[in-house]
Amino acid sequence: MKPICTRVVLVVALVMNSAGAWAQLLLRTGESFTHEFSTLPFLYYFTAQGPPFSLFRFTAIPGSFQPGTELQYEMFADSLHESPAFSGILTEMPGNEYRAVPPDFYIWADLQGAIRLTTLTGSVMIAEIELGDANFRDLMRHNWYATKFVPPPRLVSRRMETGTLRLTWTTNAASYRLESSTEGPVPGPWAPVPEPVVIRGSDYAVDLATSGGRRWFRLSKPSPAALN
Repeated sequence: MKPICTRVVLVVALVMNSAGAWAQLLLRTGESFTHEFSTLPFLYYFTAQGPPFSLFRFTAIPGSFQPGTELQYEMFADSLHESPAFSGILTEMPGNEYRAVPPDFYIWADLQGAIRLTTLTGSVMIAEIELGDANFRDLMRHNWYATKFVPPPRLVSRRMETGTLRLTWTTNAASYRLESSTEGPVPGPWAPVPEPVVIRGSDYAVDLATSGGRRWFRLSKPSPAALN
């Protein structure tokens, strides 16, 4: 992971120790979420009622897609370094869900690719993402390869005029805590940061000194037992 500075390294990570939860990925104007994948797991096969297809489905937390929001979605055949194979812009999201299916072709036949969501104006909170591809099994059936995941909260870093580094994340992610490690992402160990966490506007914020040893940071959702 590329260092933010010579002393502090940021790890954008999510630790889920519960069975499931609403995501807290808040995308504000100009912010993006990207995801690359090298495979999709086989789930089942079904009777073919049309040609093979690729699917990029995403849902928003109810009420978070505000009027005036423009959300751009992009599907890449191989990686984020190429031009998108299919894209569009949403100005509304009825039912808090959208299914992007490229017409007449399936771009993830090799079960690898990438996606990107970008908020052009306004804001939205993404709850779940599903990526899938229907490939030929035989003349009558398709194999279905797919994965679903909850995108992590966004941990944002900003250098302050005082020379400190400020980490912020949305107050909608109240069940998450900021943890640090001096040993790197692997093997850890991770522990809650000792610096005070304050609320600044709609974000939690922690100011960090950039002197001293190198540290890694992540947002973690601890299990209820870990909080007792």
